[in-house]
Amino acid sequence: MVGGQRGFTLLEVLVATAILGIALGALVSSAGSTIRGTAELRDRTEAGWVAMNVLAEQRLEEPWPEPDTWRGESTNGGRTWFWEAQVRTTEMAAMRRLEVRVHASSDRDDAIVERVGFLEEP
Repeated sequence: MVGGQRGFTLLEVLVATAILGIALGALVSSAGSTIRGTAELRDRTEAGWVAMNVLAEQRLEEPWPEPDTWRGESTNGGRTWFWEAQVRTTEMAAMRRLEVRVHASSDRDDAIVERVGFLEEP
């Protein structure tokens, strides 16, 4: 500082502003990543509930399901979920394997969650 003047030089202000900008950019990026992770976790949780509901409904259904694939929709959390269920035979004649895949959109490209359950012949 020249002549006893007090204060910051322009260079010091620019360096401080650059450091602050970098720090805030990292903070915003981190917050965005956390928000995306939270949304993905919420979607997986709700889709898991839909899959478990489909499994539970099939356990209560009569008659005994034949090997087949069917599709449906369920509303959970104020959102429509699209699911696909497939019944398969197992090595045990009195058991069926039920695979449920839940999708966020009707085009059913990638399943958000997949659950497998077994059905016992009544």
